[in-house]
Amino acid sequence: MNADELDGFLGEERTCRLATFGAGGPHVSPVWFVWDSAALWIYSLTRSQRWTDIARDPRVAAVIDAGHEYAELRGVEIEGEAIVVGPGIRTGMAILIENPREVGADRIADAVAGYDRAKGGVIVVDFGTSTNFDVVTPRGEYLGGVLAPGLQISADALFTRAAKLSRVEIAKPPRVVGRNTVHAMQSGIVYGYVGLVDGLVDRILGELGYACTVIATGGLASLIAPLSRTIALIDDELTLVGLRILYDRNRVA
Repeated sequence: MNADELDGFLGEERTCRLATFGAGGPHVSPVWFVWDSAALWIYSLTRSQRWTDIARDPRVAAVIDAGHEYAELRGVEIEGEAIVVGPGIRTGMAILIENPREVGADRIADAVAGYDRAKGGVIVVDFGTSTNFDVVTPRGEYLGGVLAPGLQISADALFTRAAKLSRVEIAKPPRVVGRNTVHAMQSGIVYGYVGLVDGLVDRILGELGYACTVIATGGLASLIAPLSRTIALIDDELTLVGLRILYDRNRVA
């Protein structure tokens, strides 16, 4: 592949196999990634084996391939050293909470990218396992945030604890007042969560006393954000954009 073909191929793909070096030898796992013509951006939970491996040894290799028939097969291997977002990294952002080491890498990446996009005060709402509300002041300082149970976790609790309620698809119902059990559950899950988001954003803004742009990201942002009156923007790749910004700030260090 030439450079343009490489960019096109990596821009179309979203998953790769990442090899890290653990104490017992190589460890390979699938990860989501984004390519920006200069670096490969991945996201990993701190509880994962690959995170532990990279903290010990930053060397990594990624394989991205596609195609089912032999004539269609094509792939790329990328090797290098990973930069981990954690204590000691240059964020370019003052962290004002009591113990900065408690802030997860995803929250710092969200805050950095959110402020870069908003160019002012911002609240980033990240819909993940938990739903994180991260607040950045107009001066670009990470103020803190709110952690709420994720939508999926909340729904799972309803499905498992209520004996007569079966699991339903998490989707917008045709109306708020459900005419059957499925729609009634969907209404409670979806619109109830919209109310949680808007209620928390209202309280955050009331406490701050200044305006903030509200940006949504994460897996369920596209479901909740259009129904919210407080969310202004959706950016599905905000966390990865934050990782790129952090990489650039540390590459010259």
